[in-house]
Amino acid sequence: MNNIEEWSFPVGQPLRVEYNDPTGRFTTYKAYLGLCDGDTLQLGFEFNDLPIVNPGAHLILVFSQEAEVYYRTIVTDVYFGQGIITVSKPKRTDICAMRNYFRIDAVFPVTLDLGTRSILGQSKNISAGGILVNLENPGRLICGMRLSCLFTLPGSSTSMAVRGEIVRVDKETGGITPVAVRFTVIHEKSRKEILQYQFRCQRDGLKKDS
Repeated sequence: MNNIEEWSFPVGQPLRVEYNDPTGRFTTYKAYLGLCDGDTLQLGFEFNDLPIVNPGAHLILVFSQEAEVYYRTIVTDVYFGQGIITVSKPKRTDICAMRNYFRIDAVFPVTLDLGTRSILGQSKNISAGGILVNLENPGRLICGMRLSCLFTLPGSSTSMAVRGEIVRVDKETGGITPVAVRFTVIHEKSRKEILQYQFRCQRDGLKKDS
């Protein structure tokens, strides 16, 4: 099903559209299928629920059948006045692999253990591939530093300890320094728990919107 010519979904078919913007915010939208011409596909949205995206943005299309089916695609054009976005030829994708890098906004306590010292902060967002943590006056931190991230996801009773590496230290604002950590060693059970947390957040967000 990599070609639109083999597309089995009819015009008007409802679907969910997922977008992970450059700031890390993960959002979902309700849409319906429009016309396809072999190279591009139209997606229709309610005017008040049209994603604010530019050509080149990556989207995930989710169709509910017996199980959810996922396709990745790229925005080719946006028609704000018509509530339509056109996208490139969708390709079937392994969503678990992609969700390693999809971030969910989440605030919970995180301890960064650098061996010689520990720093307590608050998460800003998390994926199965890393975490962004807000730290208050953390002292000297540089990219490449190895550490352990200690945290418990909201709604969970299981504490996680994940090895990681600092990949970005943002400019301090108001005494808060955002620090991005890439997970380098994570137990498969912990990775799956983060993915399940993403799914829960996504479902909860859809329930609030409906």
